[in-house]
Amino acid sequence: MDLEHGDLEKHGLQHLWDEFWSSRSNGFISALLETAAPICLDCGFPPRCVPIVRRLADAGVELWWLEADTQLAKKYFLDRATVSEAAFNEQMANIEASRPAIMELFGQHVIRAFREDGAHVPYEEIYAQMFK
Repeated sequence: MDLEHGDLEKHGLQHLWDEFWSSRSNGFISALLETAAPICLDCGFPPRCVPIVRRLADAGVELWWLEADTQLAKKYFLDRATVSEAAFNEQMANIEASRPAIMELFGQHVIRAFREDGAHVPYEEIYAQMFK
């Protein structure tokens, strides 16, 4: 589910997600854990939200970090034209400043998002690594 492009609404989970981020409600986590099929939540988050993401891990949600070369990621983000270069640079600086806490949270669950030649790793390959 792409949390930034309407999938929560499509699956009737938007209100539970909003409650999860704004309070201590765990209704969203309960709804996820009741699902029989594996679910991948695609969600970028600002590093200031690490404590909220930690709640997912504490509830048993397996977290994965998609890692990318900064310049390559910047090219793709700017091509999408959904964020400004300044916003991208600020997010990357915040990630670097918070990297120890982020890596502690994600541990060994880090996947490279781009191949050496700069091509995206296909989602199917990423999911195959996650759902072995």
